[in-house]
Amino acid sequence: MPIEAIKIIFVGIIAFGIGTLFVEGRQTLEINNLNNRIANLEKQLAEKDKQLKTAQITVTKQNQKVEEFYKQWKK
Repeated sequence: MPIEAIKIIFVGIIAFGIGTLFVEGRQTLEINNLNNRIANLEKQLAEKDKQLKTAQITVTKQNQKVEEFYKQWKK
Protein backbone atom coordinates (compact mmCIF):
# COMPACT_ATOMS: atom_id res chain seq x y z
CA MET A 1 0.00 0.00 0.00
CA PRO A 2 1.56 3.30 -0.99
CA ILE A 3 2.39 5.84 1.68
CA GLU A 4 -0.09 8.33 0.19
CA ALA A 5 -2.95 5.86 0.70
CA ILE A 6 -1.92 5.38 4.31
CA LYS A 7 -1.82 9.17 4.81
CA ILE A 8 -5.31 9.51 3.30
CA ILE A 9 -6.63 6.75 5.60
CA PHE A 10 -5.11 8.41 8.68
CA VAL A 11 -6.47 11.82 7.69
CA GLY A 12 -9.89 10.21 7.22
CA ILE A 13 -9.72 8.57 10.63
CA ILE A 14 -8.67 11.84 12.28
CA ALA A 15 -11.40 13.79 10.47
CA PHE A 16 -13.98 11.19 11.52
CA GLY A 17 -12.78 11.44 15.13
CA ILE A 18 -12.99 15.23 15.12
CA GLY A 19 -16.44 15.09 13.54
CA THR A 20 -17.59 12.60 16.14
CA LEU A 21 -16.30 14.81 18.97
CA PHE A 22 -18.08 17.80 17.44
CA VAL A 23 -21.37 15.91 17.21
CA GLU A 24 -21.04 14.58 20.75
CA GLY A 25 -20.19 18.05 22.04
CA ARG A 26 -23.20 19.51 20.28
CA GLN A 27 -25.46 16.79 21.69
CA THR A 28 -24.09 17.49 25.16
CA LEU A 29 -24.91 21.18 24.75
CA GLU A 30 -28.42 20.34 23.59
CA ILE A 31 -28.91 18.02 26.55
CA ASN A 32 -27.68 20.73 28.92
CA ASN A 33 -30.05 23.25 27.34
CA LEU A 34 -32.95 20.82 27.70
CA ASN A 35 -32.02 20.15 31.33
CA ASN A 36 -31.96 23.90 31.98
CA ARG A 37 -35.37 24.29 30.34
CA ILE A 38 -36.73 21.44 32.47
CA ALA A 39 -35.32 23.04 35.62
CA ASN A 40 -36.92 26.38 34.71
CA LEU A 41 -40.25 24.70 34.00
CA GLU A 42 -40.07 22.88 37.33
CA LYS A 43 -39.47 26.22 39.08
CA GLN A 44 -42.43 27.76 37.26
CA LEU A 45 -44.59 24.76 38.14
CA ALA A 46 -43.60 25.02 41.80
CA GLU A 47 -44.49 28.73 41.79
CA LYS A 48 -47.85 28.06 40.11
CA ASP A 49 -48.52 25.26 42.61
CA LYS A 50 -47.77 27.65 45.46
CA GLN A 51 -50.14 30.23 43.94
CA LEU A 52 -52.83 27.59 43.53
CA LYS A 53 -52.53 26.50 47.16
CA THR A 54 -52.75 30.12 48.28
CA ALA A 55 -55.86 30.60 46.13
CA GLN A 56 -57.39 27.41 47.53
CA ILE A 57 -56.80 28.61 51.09
CA THR A 58 -58.37 31.97 50.23
CA VAL A 59 -61.42 30.32 48.68
CA THR A 60 -61.79 28.01 51.67
CA LYS A 61 -61.71 30.99 54.04
CA GLN A 62 -64.24 32.85 51.91
CA ASN A 63 -66.50 29.78 51.86
CA GLN A 64 -66.32 29.57 55.64
CA LYS A 65 -67.30 33.22 55.91
CA VAL A 66 -70.23 32.69 53.56
CA GLU A 67 -71.36 29.65 55.53
CA GLU A 68 -71.16 31.58 58.80
CA PHE A 69 -73.08 34.47 57.28
CA TYR A 70 -75.74 32.07 55.97
CA LYS A 71 -76.07 30.39 59.35
CA GLN A 72 -76.49 33.78 61.04
CA TRP A 73 -78.94 34.95 58.37
CA LYS A 74 -80.96 31.71 58.57
CA LYS A 75 -81.55 32.15 62.33
